[in-house]
Amino acid sequence: AALIGGGWGVRDVDLGFNEISDGGCTALADAVSSPNNVVSRLQLRINRIRNDGAKSLAAALGSEHCRLEWVSVASNVIGTGGLRALMEALPLSGSVCVMDLSGQKEAVFSDADFEKGAQRLAAHLQDRGGGGG
Repeated sequence: AALIGGGWGVRDVDLGFNEISDGGCTALADAVSSPNNVVSRLQLRINRIRNDGAKSLAAALGSEHCRLEWVSVASNVIGTGGLRALMEALPLSGSVCVMDLSGQKEAVFSDADFEKGAQRLAAHLQDRGGGGG
C-alpha cells in the first residue's frame, strides 16, 4: 500500500492471486484514496476479499483523490453486502469506467435486486453520456 499512496507514480497495480484479505484490501483502499494516489488500474482478482474489504474499497471510490478507472475484484468471496456497497459506490465515483465483480459465489440476490441494479446502472450510464438517445 505504501507503494501506491507514497507518490511513486505507479498507475497499474496487479495483485491477483496473492491471498489478500479484508485487511490488505482496506490498506489498499486507504492508499488509492490518498492525496498522492495516481493508480488508475487495480487488479485484485482471485484473493480472499470479503464484505469488509469490499466496503472499504467502495468507500475509497467516493474519495476526491481516487483516480481508479478500472477495478477488478473478480473471484473473491465477497457477499451480498460487499457487492451492494461496490455497486452503490459506482455512481459516486468520478473516474471508474470498468468494474469486474464476476465470480462471487457468496452473494445472493433476488430478482428485484437485479432489476433495481439494472435500472441504477442504466441511469448512471445516461448521466455519463453513455445512454444514447
